[in-house]
Amino acid sequence: MRMAGFSSIAFVAALAACQADAGEGAAGTQASSRSSASASGANASVSTSASGNGSASARSESRANGALTVKEETDSYYFDYAWPAPAGRLPGLAAELERRMDKAKAGLIDQTDEARADAEANDYPYRPHSYAMEWQVVADLPGWISLSGMVDTYQGGAHGNQFMQSLVWDKDAERGYDGVELFTSAAALQRALGARYCAGMPQAWLEKMDEVPEGRECPDLADLEVLVGSSNDRTFDRMTLVAAPYVAGSYAEGFYEIDLAVDSRVRGAVKPRFRAAFGG
Repeated sequence: MRMAGFSSIAFVAALAACQADAGEGAAGTQASSRSSASASGANASVSTSASGNGSASARSESRANGALTVKEETDSYYFDYAWPAPAGRLPGLAAELERRMDKAKAGLIDQTDEARADAEANDYPYRPHSYAMEWQVVADLPGWISLSGMVDTYQGGAHGNQFMQSLVWDKDAERGYDGVELFTSAAALQRALGARYCAGMPQAWLEKMDEVPEGRECPDLADLEVLVGSSNDRTFDRMTLVAAPYVAGSYAEGFYEIDLAVDSRVRGAVKPRFRAAFGG
């Protein structure tokens, strides 16, 4: 996934310097360095630390007009989290994203602690884990903002895993929903949209594989991420159905995304209290 914010070269250099300090320091000593810069509407910071036992960490944080990028690397994990300015300028949404970021980092730390302990107990090399999340704006309407979140994780195996999340924020109620929660049920959305989605999958397979692999079946909408978008900046009149790796194809094939217009059948599947937000 794209890394926004601070230069990755500068970040890695800071960590390398930190690790060098760790190798030279006496047991129990600590070395640290910190730099910060600020400009109109923006601020950023980089910090590194090391201890005599060889552990090291580096962290960068960049904020600009509501946008946030946080990167943190230790001997055990790499953590990267970002959201765009339009989301950060809504206080309620910014607080929700901050909560999700803290929860993701806490989960990563618990996971890596357990994995490192298992590696030591069973005498195999530990591979640092990672969690990277980048939120992007799908649609920004007068009363709503729709976000997509790309997640990239690694847990020590042959390769990482990727998946997508949706977050649709009601600006007036200051409450967020997963895309599918705007509809009466996943089954109702399947009935309204399933045939059109499945009609588009053969072409999607052809574009990636040059053929429709034998035995391929169209996935159920319950296995997809539902993103709601807009072509008019007033209402939700477009949808993107996202199949993560392994859902509609192999890991190597990556994501499959099908864009569809909102029609009367889709609007009929929307929960009544959200229907005014949908056009078509």
